[in-house]
Amino acid sequence: MGDSTFPRGGFAKFYDISSLGFLPWPFTITKLTMQMTIDLGRVSPRSFLLLEVWGNIYMLSVTDLLTVQTMPSVTDVSLQTIQLFYKEHLCDRVFIFELDDKDRPIVKLRFSEKHLCHLLGIQYVLTPQMHGYKYLGSTGYTFIEDGTVTFDFLKTENKIGFKSKKRRMLYFPFVYQILKNPTTIIFNKSLVSTMIDVDIILYNQLNNTYLHLGIDKDADSDFYYPKSFYDRKKDDHISGQTQVLVKAMRVEID
Repeated sequence: MGDSTFPRGGFAKFYDISSLGFLPWPFTITKLTMQMTIDLGRVSPRSFLLLEVWGNIYMLSVTDLLTVQTMPSVTDVSLQTIQLFYKEHLCDRVFIFELDDKDRPIVKLRFSEKHLCHLLGIQYVLTPQMHGYKYLGSTGYTFIEDGTVTFDFLKTENKIGFKSKKRRMLYFPFVYQILKNPTTIIFNKSLVSTMIDVDIILYNQLNNTYLHLGIDKDADSDFYYPKSFYDRKKDDHISGQTQVLVKAMRVEID
């Protein structure tokens, strides 16, 4: 079967179907919502196997997260894949937005490793009483990267806290899609009862859920940084705010 590798946690059975004609190799398993399908790469036209799969053994890859259309479950994606996605597609880049706003004609947004844990809401799961400060910033990023902090770890440490922030973590990969095609508002927190204090919110609506990326100006540079990411069923953080047109957007390697 060559170099095909399958994630742990499922069952597989093989059938000889070499009499059916040409099928390419290798097999790769793709999950489309709740349905398992088989994509076939290249193979000898005379000899191959059909793989029948039961169970949720496929986990989303970093590439899958670029175009995901529904919120994955904790069995679909790992915290480490989200971290790698963040590293490969958000960090070491500058997202430059040209806005139709005289006060902010150009917004340059930069992500860094130290922002990830806060954006995921880990500080609400691993509270200060639990020495949660150890799991924030660059140190927290490293703990995710080396597998110390996982979904299972967070759930074990604080089941209620994890449940309250689980959707936020699972929706996080949609940040990439928000950046590519955002609706943008200048956020005035005095119009809504909230502790969130950001200058701009970039958002998308997905399946009756509003996904918000709040960004703020770095006091020591010309760059913006990601300050908050969260989901809401209501549009109360959007309604009544000043919407601005994004005239152009580009990405530069940092």
